[in-house]
Amino acid sequence: MFHFFKRKKMEPIAEWPVDMHSHLVPGVDDGCKTVEESLAVLRYMRETGVKKWITTPHIFYEYYRNDASTIEAGYQELRNHLAEKKEEFEISFAAEYYFDEHLVKMISEKPLLTFGNQYLLVETNMLAEPHGLNEFIFQAGLKGYTIILAHPERYSYLLGNFKRLEELKDRGVLLQVNMLSYSGFYSIPTMKMAREMTDLGLIDFLGSDCHNIHQASLIREISGDKYFRKALSSKLLNYSL
Repeated sequence: MFHFFKRKKMEPIAEWPVDMHSHLVPGVDDGCKTVEESLAVLRYMRETGVKKWITTPHIFYEYYRNDASTIEAGYQELRNHLAEKKEEFEISFAAEYYFDEHLVKMISEKPLLTFGNQYLLVETNMLAEPHGLNEFIFQAGLKGYTIILAHPERYSYLLGNFKRLEELKDRGVLLQVNMLSYSGFYSIPTMKMAREMTDLGLIDFLGSDCHNIHQASLIREISGDKYFRKALSSKLLNYSL
């Protein structure tokens, strides 16, 4: 199916041990649709230097009503396919939670999918800071979670708002930037924001946020970007996972 992606073997981008944000569990969200596509992405990302994956399907009540059971079922399907193909990848799963009233309810009712040191990956809407975010961060802390805010460089309400980013970090929030943000893939303002966050040392994690083979292929194009290289050489928490 993916024969048209055959290519020469690539040199790795850099020592890049853990990708902690991706959408590689097939058929559960807007990421990979089949086990074949997931395997193609994993192979490609391995060639760029990734050693370990923590894949994070969406849990978003309005669109992707996943839970631990639906994600684990898709994950096991992928693991079975990898075994059939005799492919060895170090891959586990957590989730990317959308911040809404349902997440606020879930955090008080049941354990959530985390990785590392009880890291909880959370995204918000793109336009306006959601009401109650500070309270949620506080409540999450009481439950033992550490919030990782997914791709803050993409949120309109945070563009250039470094005071708010510092406030979030003071509250214990960790910040994750998407690798493709350095390429202008999302927008020029997003690219500029990622660069400024890099210069200011605000980034705790880098993630691919890879959804498909096209995005995986584009990551190769940022390998020479000086800001991306600077971020890779900083004290990222990826290296402790």
